[in-house]
Amino acid sequence: MSQAPDKPRPSHAPVRFDDRIFQEDLAYTSVTGIAVARLSRHRYESKGIPIGELRLTEQKGPHAAVLPRCLKVYLPPLDGPFGMVFRVMIDGDGAHLEYLAFGWRGGR
Repeated sequence: MSQAPDKPRPSHAPVRFDDRIFQEDLAYTSVTGIAVARLSRHRYESKGIPIGELRLTEQKGPHAAVLPRCLKVYLPPLDGPFGMVFRVMIDGDGAHLEYLAFGWRGGR
């Protein structure tokens, strides 16, 4: 019995941003952070997030935030001082990442 070849995996994950949450996060960052966040959002919305940049989050984040089914990226990639957190979502359109937060990784 022959096996079907594995389907190629996508190299980028689609992402969706909530404008209100994104703008709120920008209010708490520096001018550099705003530039990094906006540039990253534009890149991610147009091309998706490169799978190789995604990292698993801890079950509990800073300040005891609960982060199940979440992934993060460091910005600028791969080890920059800023980060974004995304939740894995599955709906009628398939799987995507939903933006949750942006901030400086060293704390505020």
